[in-house]
Amino acid sequence: MTSTVILTISTHSDAGTLAQRLLRRGCRVAVLGPDVGVLLDAVRGYGAGRAAVFVGDVDDPAEAARLRARAEAVMGPADVIIPAEISTATHGMASVHRLPVRSAATRPVPAPQHSAVA
Repeated sequence: MTSTVILTISTHSDAGTLAQRLLRRGCRVAVLGPDVGVLLDAVRGYGAGRAAVFVGDVDDPAEAARLRARAEAVMGPADVIIPAEISTATHGMASVHRLPVRSAATRPVPAPQHSAVA
């Protein structure tokens, strides 16, 4: 079974590398974020059946929810949803197969809030 992944890419993340790894492993990937150029680079080389781009303000919770809903309408229910905070942290990840796979009925747990260090 092919996994469908929704990956949020913030302007300053290097999640494009993760998107390419997921695509090479056979996943269908929808990338969400504010910068169309960054998103297109993240899925370069893969067609509409495997990759999709959704442009919008992912820092706005309501807009991010609309983008995820559009992504699932196009790509099917997501098996994995990776928010920008996690996708940035996984840049050095050794292997993508360690990502947790959730059922399509579950939704992501919000990323933990980090306190600022003075």
